Amino acid sequence: MKQGNLRIMALAGAGLAASATLTRAEALAALTLSPGQALNLDVGGTHIAGYFIDRGNQCALVLTVVGAGDSQQASVSHVEMTVGGGGVARLQSDPESSLSFSCDNGAQRMRVWKNDGLSGAESVE
Repeated sequence: MKQGNLRIMALAGAGLAASATLTRAEALAALTLSPGQALNLDVGGTHIAGYFIDRGNQCALVLTVVGAGDSQQASVSHVEMTVGGGGVARLQSDPESSLSFSCDNGAQRMRVWKNDGLSGAESVE
């Protein structure tokens, strides 16, 4: 992996306070995050890591997206977006699925769930 890509991943990981995990029993529910809580998901061949913070009652979401491939070939993208209170944003993770991020009013919770093209919402495992 290129040196610049390693810096991006290190910056994205620096603010992660705790790790969000999802058990099998919670699989059908959306993953719920608090400000600063780590998000680590594998969606198909893509790994997504990040967190959000409250920025004036909006969720400021910071993500690092690592595409399929070995450490020398993997693509790395850094994504930042702001989701308004009560709003939803979507990140296309591969041609047939995406992740949705909703910001609860007051930016004290963010919910994350996977959407596939055929059946709608799915587990984020």
